[in-house]
Amino acid sequence: CFNANNTGPESLDEYTSFILEKAFDEVDQAADLGTRIHKGIEQSLKGEIVEDLDIVEYADSALNKLDELGIKVEESEFTTVCPKYGYAGTTDIAFSKGAVCGILDFKSKRTKEGEPVVPSFGHAAQIAAYHVAYWTKGEPILDNSLGINVYISTTELGRVEVVQYDAEQLRKEFEMFQNCAAIWRYKSNYDPRCLGEHRLGE
Repeated sequence: CFNANNTGPESLDEYTSFILEKAFDEVDQAADLGTRIHKGIEQSLKGEIVEDLDIVEYADSALNKLDELGIKVEESEFTTVCPKYGYAGTTDIAFSKGAVCGILDFKSKRTKEGEPVVPSFGHAAQIAAYHVAYWTKGEPILDNSLGINVYISTTELGRVEVVQYDAEQLRKEFEMFQNCAAIWRYKSNYDPRCLGEHRLGE
């Protein structure tokens, strides 16, 4: 192995450190781009000017997909709380479409041309949790429920893919979410459900 300046051989530890640093740089850059895209979408939904010109096309592509879906945005970028199960989170979009009600979440994702977009573990469970907090207020998910992930490619400009989850799948995902939450409470020795609605909403 040779070091980055080609001035001579480098040790395995040096080479490993170099590769790890580059890998984490890419992770940080991807996370930053995802945050910028989310901000641009939020500004567009509020009728504001998208300040970051580099992500205008990303945001426009995502919002065009909303038009194609024919959904009505009821609320966007808001915090929803579920005292019954002891969690809260910031939700991208609560929507309706006729008698259907749902939660939509934007995700940025690296994609490859010709390969399908596969949801990452936990994405559907996150939507199910937001749905229970916002739409059913802690009660079971109803048959007119729908969850949507809109995946915005960061490697193929203009590519936006939609993955939908019906009521049956959302119920399964929420069950998984509850199991994960129980493990978190055990590991943390902390139960937010004991705080009550007022404390959680602060």
